[in-house]
Amino acid sequence: MFITVKEIGKTFGSLTLFEELSFTIPENKKIGLVGDNGSGKSSLFKLLLGIEFPSSGTIIRKKGLKIGYLEQLPVALPNQTVYQVIEQSVPTFIKMKTDLTSMECELATETDEDKMASLLLKYGKLQEEFIEIGGYELDYKIQKLATGLGIETLLKATFNQLSGGEQTKVGLIKTLLQNPDLLLLDEPTNHLDLQAIEWLEHYLKEYSGGVIIISHD
Repeated sequence: MFITVKEIGKTFGSLTLFEELSFTIPENKKIGLVGDNGSGKSSLFKLLLGIEFPSSGTIIRKKGLKIGYLEQLPVALPNQTVYQVIEQSVPTFIKMKTDLTSMECELATETDEDKMASLLLKYGKLQEEFIEIGGYELDYKIQKLATGLGIETLLKATFNQLSGGEQTKVGLIKTLLQNPDLLLLDEPTNHLDLQAIEWLEHYLKEYSGGVIIISHD
């Protein structure tokens, strides 16, 4: 099981969202979560993520489980481009890419042979790690997801100038790019056009991990 939920309850003051709730999430299953507005669906997602904690009961996650969460709209700093917002979802890649670029600049100017040899050794090791995690494929993956959702021409645009639908698509890319074991999608079709919805449906059918979707669609 990815997650086992045992008799959990969640209350906010005098409001009880649910109590004695138990269920399991098997590995790699596709699950739909349907309910009235205000019934606690998004709160349940936050409990599964560990962002919030149950008022009672226990949630057990598989060790090392990687969960991806699509919030309804991503948040960006002023003047951040769409590409920069997407990159934030994979900080390990960005750190390694920055370090490699810095080392390349040092190698271009270093004249001491011993220092050059030591730097080349560090560079080679870091480059191997970068290749192993698919670092050089990152740009291709971003372009592929952006093309699938129809926003490939917006990658250099300022994120905060996008429409709600375009921002939702960016949020989807951020989440899908992480390739998590379990995807939690909260109203993923909100603001999406028909072409993007059809692309997402196909993507999720082929997705090898688990998926839980909150949707009225």
